[in-house]
Amino acid sequence: MSIYRLKRFEVSAISLNNQFYANGRQQLRVDITIQKEKWDENIRDWVEEALTETERQTLTLVDFSSDLNQTNLPQGWSVDTEQNGFFTGPYFASLAEPEPEAGGKAEATQAPPGEPGDAIKTNANAVAETHARYTRSTFVGIAKLMARVKLDGGQVLTTNMSSGDHNFTSSVMLQAVTPHAIQPSQLTMTTRILLNDPVMSGATQRVTAYFWTMPVGLEIYSITHVGEPKLFFVRKDQGQLLRGRGYPSDINMLVYTSYGDINVFGWEYRITIAKNQFAVDVLRVNPFSAVKSTWNTGVVFSVIDMYGNEHRYRVDPSSDDSTVTIAPGPRSIEMPQAEPAHAEPARAGGA
Repeated sequence: MSIYRLKRFEVSAISLNNQFYANGRQQLRVDITIQKEKWDENIRDWVEEALTETERQTLTLVDFSSDLNQTNLPQGWSVDTEQNGFFTGPYFASLAEPEPEAGGKAEATQAPPGEPGDAIKTNANAVAETHARYTRSTFVGIAKLMARVKLDGGQVLTTNMSSGDHNFTSSVMLQAVTPHAIQPSQLTMTTRILLNDPVMSGATQRVTAYFWTMPVGLEIYSITHVGEPKLFFVRKDQGQLLRGRGYPSDINMLVYTSYGDINVFGWEYRITIAKNQFAVDVLRVNPFSAVKSTWNTGVVFSVIDMYGNEHRYRVDPSSDDSTVTIAPGPRSIEMPQAEPAHAEPARAGGA
């Protein structure tokens, strides 16, 4: 039966300040450095040996503990083996980390060779391996994590243990912080007339579009409207029809004013919305007497930026129907405060 041990086992956070946003999307990279040895009966000495694929699959992060059987993470936390497409680091930080490439994988990389006197320097496997793991969280809070691995012989080891040849005292303290919020006042609103008073049977139609643009420099992952509220209000104002529609980002499409209403003549117009914008348009038909009911559900837009933070906005008609209004939308995920057992004060500087 083969006998194995770890010569080196430690963790380190690859981050400006060990902070990341608690939005369930942004990741923080943690490197696990590990050096495995196998007893060679022929030379009566330890020789380095690379981890097997099975062992690599067991390499993970868990909540800090002296228990070798610890497999839990703090509430709301998870660990990935691959890097997702969201940016790391804080938004608008002058010393933010380089942005990762989408879909990057956790690759093993070579560490510098050991100091003279270590066993069998000519062995091709005589190097430490470094494997990346990526933490995410939906909870705001601080967590102290350690690494854990199960060797093929069944032995479980962590970076916080003292037993026989294994004396490791390595951990990382990470902080999941409140996601940054972009308020409606920080958006740039513009208006544009898309259709202006063509006449059909004495009725005129006018379409006014309202565009909101996210702040310059904030890259966007997606903008959608929540649910399917294509039409979000119908009003009758002094013999006129007013009707509002919401549009997500990154579209260039032809629209018809009838929109399934046989009482509205279908004039055609085009609406173009950039990737960092969302928009609504308001049709006004004058005169119009066929309004059967008036209603307003509002339209809620969900904006997810490339840092993984979600910003929600609700658009409604103004009280006098002269324009539209925008306000913060309902949150999709509440950010509870986690209370890990090993919390420490946060370092200066926020994500």
